[in-house]
Amino acid sequence: MPDTQNFDRQSMSQSFHPKRGFHGVVDLAAPREMLAAAIRRYDVPGAQLVVYHEEKLAAACAGVERVDTSREVRPNSRFPFGSVTKAFTATVVMQLVSDGDLELDAPVAEYVPELRDGSPDWRQVTLRQVLSHTSGAVADHGVDDSTESSLRSYVVSCRDVSGVCPPGAAFSYSNTGYVVAGRCVEQVTGYGWWPAVESFLSRPLGLGLGCLTDGATRRGMVAGHAVSAGRAWPVEVELPTTWAPAGGLAGSAADLVALAQLHLGVRQRALLSPATASEMREPVGPAQPVGLAAGWGLGVALYGGGWVGHDGTLDGVVCNLRWHPDTSTAVGFVANATSGSDLWEDLAGGLVESGFPSGLAEGDRPTPAELPVDRSSGYPGEYANGRTTFRVYVDDDGALKLTETAGFSARLAVNAGDYFTVHRRDTLERPHSGKFLRDLTGRVGALQISGRIARRIEGITAGTGAARSAASGRGHRDGGAHPGVVAAT
Repeated sequence: MPDTQNFDRQSMSQSFHPKRGFHGVVDLAAPREMLAAAIRRYDVPGAQLVVYHEEKLAAACAGVERVDTSREVRPNSRFPFGSVTKAFTATVVMQLVSDGDLELDAPVAEYVPELRDGSPDWRQVTLRQVLSHTSGAVADHGVDDSTESSLRSYVVSCRDVSGVCPPGAAFSYSNTGYVVAGRCVEQVTGYGWWPAVESFLSRPLGLGLGCLTDGATRRGMVAGHAVSAGRAWPVEVELPTTWAPAGGLAGSAADLVALAQLHLGVRQRALLSPATASEMREPVGPAQPVGLAAGWGLGVALYGGGWVGHDGTLDGVVCNLRWHPDTSTAVGFVANATSGSDLWEDLAGGLVESGFPSGLAEGDRPTPAELPVDRSSGYPGEYANGRTTFRVYVDDDGALKLTETAGFSARLAVNAGDYFTVHRRDTLERPHSGKFLRDLTGRVGALQISGRIARRIEGITAGTGAARSAASGRGHRDGGAHPGVVAAT
């Protein structure tokens, strides 16, 4: 792991101190130098950082769009947004709610006819539940034809798929639900999802957004990179075409901050009323997004200290968006490497040290005490969310391990209250949290990892020894990211 102790907090404080305000976008030397030093420290090929506070912007670009080229990152370079796309989709949905075209508490089947003959759960799910990830829908449903681009066909393919919990009962992060939200937009506007985003957000706000379903956008955007042992190499950014409403936008850090400014009420207020923006950041009751955020609203995550926003990752790219309504502050960050998450944590920590409200990023949290686990703990077993299956078992050394059908592997350190910390075995990714969930009898009936609930497969127990394949033929479909990462998060 790169050394972070010598990170230049002083230059950050001089450039971003909120009590003094910013000095426009004229003198960018300090933030640019700060970002340039940070990307070298984390082996990130390129990044953008934009900060808004007190009606001033500070922006910086550093590095290159792809390691094997000299093409520098520019202010308008497009980075894949991953799951931050959901904040844009939700904003369009809420514009339609404000106009009376959609109702939050109406069943989505009222707007999406393909669901009217679907499972009982889909006939009950409301738009509010879809936007807040409390619909119970599986996380990552995929169609068998990877070239399929019709959201209608996608919805038809998932309408009979059982959920992981009853609608409104719990938080379970779902890309599937956001494809359904995109289909709602199509039905009531007569536009495709992406043309609707262009018409209702991108053009009115003057954004430079593109969509991964568009060949020109893909060819012109920055490359993602994997990083290991101080070396970065390009990787293909993959996303199923039908997942566009959940993770298909690309743009700049400036585009992210422009969306935040809309929510803060300082840009194009006619597009989103203050009341609607406020409603989006109200916490939804059952939403407990363990390992992702402190709470969840309508399309946005709720972090500590009053921060609102969303995170996103796809293959080799990282995207972070935050805004703080009480201080009218916003931060947008994009990086084209897997190590960008660590870079974000350090940049966010520096902003907090310089006077920004706490909670901007996770920061240095105390390590929970690890509890001993044995085979009678009730944790071992197999758990499923759609086609994704996890196996939890105690290995020969007495350690609790987790494997997943796509190859994800980790050690689980169990903490008090059935929480656990996920320690990846194949990357230097920072540990993150999950939880085992008990039913009314006290039995462990599910686990929650990266916000996704996976239910125990009855009649299957996991013993000891090396991991075996969890479920023959049940692959994981999520566009290159897996539930061990906050993805297409």
